[in-house]
Amino acid sequence: VTARGCFLSYPKIPGTTFYQSGSLAEFERLMAWLSCTLWKTVDAPAEEIRSRCRAFYGEKTHQRVAALREKWGSSGFQAAERTRFEGVTTPGTDELLARVPWDRLFQGVPVRFHGDLQFDNVIRTDTGFALVDWRTDFGGAVHWGDQRYDLAKLLGGIRMNYFDVKKNKFNYEERGGEAVLTVPVASEAAALESRLKTWCEKSGFDWATLEWIVALIYLNMAPLHQAPFDRLLFVLARKRLWDLIQANARAKAA
Repeated sequence: VTARGCFLSYPKIPGTTFYQSGSLAEFERLMAWLSCTLWKTVDAPAEEIRSRCRAFYGEKTHQRVAALREKWGSSGFQAAERTRFEGVTTPGTDELLARVPWDRLFQGVPVRFHGDLQFDNVIRTDTGFALVDWRTDFGGAVHWGDQRYDLAKLLGGIRMNYFDVKKNKFNYEERGGEAVLTVPVASEAAALESRLKTWCEKSGFDWATLEWIVALIYLNMAPLHQAPFDRLLFVLARKRLWDLIQANARAKAA
């Protein structure tokens, strides 16, 4: 990567994105490569880790929700909140965010990270892998980021195929206040997710925490996209947050 002024440039590398030509076997090799090449442990004070995670997960999420309110207007935002999905009307967004277990999210794992690690940014080459479109910072930290965010980005990109989304291969409509949507997934999505979950659990990562981060990723993406994809992301993220909140409450009551 070359930096000059406000610009970053990458050398052009022949290859294809992982969405286009990845496989289960290649995914195993990708995870091994990321572990050995990318995710180098970084020493950071505990309070700095917590502060950066608070800025990245908590403060940024509230800023993005505020951006959606401004984008849609107060009445439009409230109408979107009232939209049912899978027969469920979820609580307001502020209430959902108030019930996110933020303390768990603020306990980051500092590593050299990518920051947008989904398959469109993973290039398969003749000799291995290359990564493009790196995030410039993590809550203000420029030398490290939370490894769980990279893992959640992988999970989110398995469940939602961004390569196909860019080609408008998704559907979103509302019928009588009910959202009806279809989202393209990665090839062999169920098997890929299972492999990722096994890798995470063997490596000591809490899968439930990654689920929370994926929901927040979709919510944070919403104001950055045009209709109807912004609405799809908003509805999907809110329903997923509500599912996680209810599961969390059941686990505490058990």
